[in-house]
Amino acid sequence: MVAGCAFWPRPAVVPMPVLREPAPQRAAMLVVMLPGAYSRPRDFIDEGFVQRLRAQRVAADVLIADAHLGYVENGTLLERLRDDVLVPALRDGARRIWLVGISLGGFASLGLLMRHADWIEGVLAIAPYVGQPPLLQQVRAAGGARAYAAAPARSTSAAFRIRAERVANGVFRHSAKTAWERASIASVSGQESSSKVSMISSVAGLID
Repeated sequence: MVAGCAFWPRPAVVPMPVLREPAPQRAAMLVVMLPGAYSRPRDFIDEGFVQRLRAQRVAADVLIADAHLGYVENGTLLERLRDDVLVPALRDGARRIWLVGISLGGFASLGLLMRHADWIEGVLAIAPYVGQPPLLQQVRAAGGARAYAAAPARSTSAAFRIRAERVANGVFRHSAKTAWERASIASVSGQESSSKVSMISSVAGLID
């Protein structure tokens, strides 16, 4: 019973809590890491993500947001990431912002890129959640994400029962080519943490 409670959505507090890992010297670049639905910010440190980024000698501050499922449940996930993470970072002098997200975090990263492409230099979405089966079937039937984005918009059906689906639909429909070119999407099994960490080397090569 106690173990099952760990999978209940946690309270969506305001402002959204963040874990900061500043660079040794002041940096104009910020890497924002967004965890999966049931992960904690500390997991990015314990699993070696921050260490790998530092090993690549990337001059960047790291900010890990506690963007958990509770914010999806109350419909404020992207709003809180904007107001509690991105806006303060820009105000504090960040000039280059990269997002690294796993699963729900990858979904949120793409949603932020869709809405705020001018603020974000790039995204690494690792095994991102991008919608429930009905939406994915529509994308597949259309011939892929690009073809789906070019097709006339469909009305939202009863199959899309969570607020996040609206954002997922928007991610696929987003037509800002420059924004999509800045999104690197990696398909990695949720159990392959070493593979996930290795992706940081890839993003480090892009942002250096």
